Amino acid sequence: MKVLFIAGWFPDRGDYSGIFIKEHAMAVSRFNDVAVIYGEEKRWQKERYRFKSSLEDNLKVRRFTYREIPPFSSYPSYVKGVLMCFEKLLSEGFKPDIIHSNVYKTGIPAYIIKNRYDIPYVLTEHYTGFARKTLGRIKVKRAKIGMENAEFVLPVSNSLKNDIISYGIKANFEIIPNTVPDYFYYNPEVRNRSSVKKILCVAAMHPKKNIPLLINACRIIYNTRQDLVVDIVGEGEKMEEYKKMVEVLSLDGVIHFPGGKPKTEIVKMMQGADFFVLPSKYENLPCVLLESLCCGLPVVATRVGGLPEIIDETNGILVESDNPEALAGAMLYMMDHSEMYDRGKISLEAKKKYSYDAIGKQINAVYEKAIKLYKERGIST
Repeated sequence: MKVLFIAGWFPDRGDYSGIFIKEHAMAVSRFNDVAVIYGEEKRWQKERYRFKSSLEDNLKVRRFTYREIPPFSSYPSYVKGVLMCFEKLLSEGFKPDIIHSNVYKTGIPAYIIKNRYDIPYVLTEHYTGFARKTLGRIKVKRAKIGMENAEFVLPVSNSLKNDIISYGIKANFEIIPNTVPDYFYYNPEVRNRSSVKKILCVAAMHPKKNIPLLINACRIIYNTRQDLVVDIVGEGEKMEEYKKMVEVLSLDGVIHFPGGKPKTEIVKMMQGADFFVLPSKYENLPCVLLESLCCGLPVVATRVGGLPEIIDETNGILVESDNPEALAGAMLYMMDHSEMYDRGKISLEAKKKYSYDAIGKQINAVYEKAIKLYKERGIST
């Protein structure tokens, strides 16, 4: 089967934005021939469009950038760019059997292609804006058109599905979680043997990840014990602010900011940590938690979004968001009891659910149902 991904985000040269979309595409590519279209707005670009094609991890990727046109919406330029890339793929002999849109803004170009070329589409949603209620009237209308005309909408969590429905959007929903590369696995040989607990957090330095909650929890812990080291891996706009906060609270020797790291390095940090912490205000189904579980790492996280769907008493602890005392208490418990968790079982269960093979097969089954449903509708009309 030939599958076209239209990506709302997609990683490129050190920018890991949308890596979860690429990983879905790679999972699908184990069973299908996959092409990807990704468009990005550039404010100072002279040309209206620039196009680039490449082969990335067995994916045929067509990227384009388009010029921002203030004060007008650039969205029509985005849609046109997607259609231009699609027509180029057609001219090269790549006519997809199905289109897989990713993020609501890609739904309208998929809907146009569906009508022009008689190709069904499904739409995966990852955006936390549905939970944060940040979509304005125009964006809600785009989401509604894109989702209600898709054969299936595939939120990555039940929580996100409910957030979408709260906007009055009606669609055929199926939950398909994010996926994890095969190199995330439990490796007992690199476990931490030190008496100092190694705690890991991987998150963007962005307000919604709520890093100050973790810093304040560490200050509470440090008042009673000092046998911990916390690595907060990631980059972003709040990095200097968070470093300053650590300095003011005299936690320089406890909390470290190693910056952004590729996943091939993050997996080693996960395999060597005692447990993982995620203090977010908003989440859908974060890849870092799935990756941690695949490494057999127990988790302390906030009870937000889709996290209660994946964390239970067998693999971690959930606490209320914005409660540093509760987070500190869970971390203190985990510092003394992380060895009680069956890491091999945590890894095995996670890999059964979230591996490329597992998720690739789930998505492929949805494609087959979508194509069948589309054909049946065509016959009935």
